[in-house]
Amino acid sequence: MRKIIFIISISILTILLVSITYLTIYGIKTDNFNSFIINKVKKYNSRLTLKLDDVFIKLNLAQGSINLNAKNTNLMSENNNIKISNIEINLNIIEFIRKENSIKNIEIKSAENSIKNITSILNSIDYDSSSSIFYNHVKKGLIKFKLYLEFDIIDQRVNSYLFSGLVKNAKFNLLSNYSLDNINLNFSTKDKLTSISNLNFNYQNLNLSSESIKIKSEKSGVYFIKGDIENTKSLVNPNILFELANIKQNFLSNKEILFESKNYFSFRLNQLKELKNIKVDSIVNFDEIYFKNKYQNLIFLKDVNIKSNYENNEFTADLASNFSLSESLKLNNDYKKNNLELSLQGIKNESIKISGQISNEKTLINTKILSNFLELDPNLFSNENIKIETDNKFKLEINKNRIESYLVNSTINLDKLKFNKKIQDILYLKNIKTKLTFGNKLLKLDLKSNYSFLEDSYNNET
Repeated sequence: MRKIIFIISISILTILLVSITYLTIYGIKTDNFNSFIINKVKKYNSRLTLKLDDVFIKLNLAQGSINLNAKNTNLMSENNNIKISNIEINLNIIEFIRKENSIKNIEIKSAENSIKNITSILNSIDYDSSSSIFYNHVKKGLIKFKLYLEFDIIDQRVNSYLFSGLVKNAKFNLLSNYSLDNINLNFSTKDKLTSISNLNFNYQNLNLSSESIKIKSEKSGVYFIKGDIENTKSLVNPNILFELANIKQNFLSNKEILFESKNYFSFRLNQLKELKNIKVDSIVNFDEIYFKNKYQNLIFLKDVNIKSNYENNEFTADLASNFSLSESLKLNNDYKKNNLELSLQGIKNESIKISGQISNEKTLINTKILSNFLELDPNLFSNENIKIETDNKFKLEINKNRIESYLVNSTINLDKLKFNKKIQDILYLKNIKTKLTFGNKLLKLDLKSNYSFLEDSYNNET
């Protein structure tokens, strides 16, 4: 008898262990929990409907809980649908048996869905005008996400959550006629902090990317945003850059230029959707910059580097560049002997202080180009190349778009200067050395040159 009882006990124990092992590893299919899950969704929002097929139940002895698992479900609201690949609900065994608050945590993994479907459901269950306007600017894209929720076992409030995922091939229309295209990113939101990583997108054929952007909710409606954005070397119309910065300009040509940049920024967004405490640090490199109007045939900036900072409505920038004074010089690399350095300090809507230095070694330039730049009579000089060498220091102050003060100190040396034939038959100039200082109510000129009258001998000095 004892032997029979022992065998029965061992059999029951074995069956129990096998059952527990099976329930732990594989689980069993049941529809007893379908209404439990569906009602929890309805309790969250009555407009939501969850379509379930098979639900599996598993044991989690380590946590003293059971796991409910549902695959390939659909979350619906009105005519919108989100495909869910997996739902995992962790229940406290004891609390569940007592029919009390039993949910410990929930993990939801979505399939790949259209962003428009997601935003449509968000609008249908919790409409907000400002959010709706933002959603309407999203024109296409795919999203895949995971949501993990931990609950308070007493009142079933959410203690903490993690919302993460990725966005693919999205398009976002801006307030202008432009858009951000081919947006790809990873995102993660935990409690009050959202992190965006591996962001890349296209704006007007400009490829932009970011390693990290952090968005922290400081209080209701107030966010602190910090991150970086850069672009690889790309051809771009310079007007696009000024449009992004909301700056009007009429001195650069529309010719596309190669440039790359690295920018670090931070700001606060308040309840009124206003940007406050803006700070931007930038490093920008241009291959060339072309001016327009009368400047375009005179000067070309090459290998331009700009470092700038904007903070507390104050702007500073340092520019270093080479330049050429003709197309031929630009092609033969002699431009590297010519240097421009410029520093700028400004306060928003107030004064701007500019100082710098521009100098070039002996450079060939046509006198017609020079007379056109100086707005002189085009017939004053002969059509001839001359060698010019300059060193110029300058500073000026601009207040409300008006130049209030300026000072320029220049040294200009010319190998020769030939006038039109009428003058040239009388006067010849060579080895011209000029020192010029001019500013507010100040003009000082010191000129030395060899010259001759009536013949090309240049034996005289002045």
